[in-house]
Amino acid sequence: MFDLHSHILPEVDDGAKSLAETEELLRLSVADGVKGIVATPHVNPSEYQYNPAIIEQAELRVRALIASLDLPIALKVAGEVRLSPDIVPMAEQGNLPLLGFYHNKPTILVEFHHVHILPGTEKIAESLIKLGYQLLIAHPERNSSVVKDISILEPFIDMGCLLQINAGSLLGHFRQEPRDRAMQMLKKGWVHVIASDTHNLSKRRPCLRDAYQHVAMLHGEALAEQLCVINPKAIFEGKKRPDDAGREELL
Repeated sequence: MFDLHSHILPEVDDGAKSLAETEELLRLSVADGVKGIVATPHVNPSEYQYNPAIIEQAELRVRALIASLDLPIALKVAGEVRLSPDIVPMAEQGNLPLLGFYHNKPTILVEFHHVHILPGTEKIAESLIKLGYQLLIAHPERNSSVVKDISILEPFIDMGCLLQINAGSLLGHFRQEPRDRAMQMLKKGWVHVIASDTHNLSKRRPCLRDAYQHVAMLHGEALAEQLCVINPKAIFEGKKRPDDAGREELL
């Protein structure tokens, strides 16, 4: 499996608080069957100081850790970008961290406000798409606006956004309402990726294997493979190609 959303870099946001915790999260991910993981520290200038130099130093520490332990897992570093007005100039300057490429488009992991979908969010998403970005929306099932009315996602889906739901949501780790919405999105065929969004060793541990098995039991192994392996792998390994190059279709 390939995990496109995690907070395993130590001491950069609300994720891992030490390199020791990072080590345990990586070991758990490997045991879970994860072959590639993307560290996605928050890119939200209003709440976290996003400093690429600090991120790079944390990345180097984690790469050295993986090498010293000979862990069979590939690491990439991107970001979880809050859909707020101040990230549009970053996008215009090409300064947003990328997950990879999808259909030859630079792909970014984005998130709504942590409680609601604020007025103007749709226009911000449109601005990023006009700049050529592919948006993968992180854990929409946890957003209160979505819990209240799932149809609020339809304009984002219509403009081409992809959806990533959390493994923990499917397993009931975030109350019943996000679980219900995650299940509803699966039934509607709206989900493109399942990811761990792992943060720590207490309440936000890696659990992709359990989510894979849960989806396989309810909807068949083909869908579980698509959402946990095929689609995330295509984005994880995606590189910009000539416009006439073949394109791998996702669900």
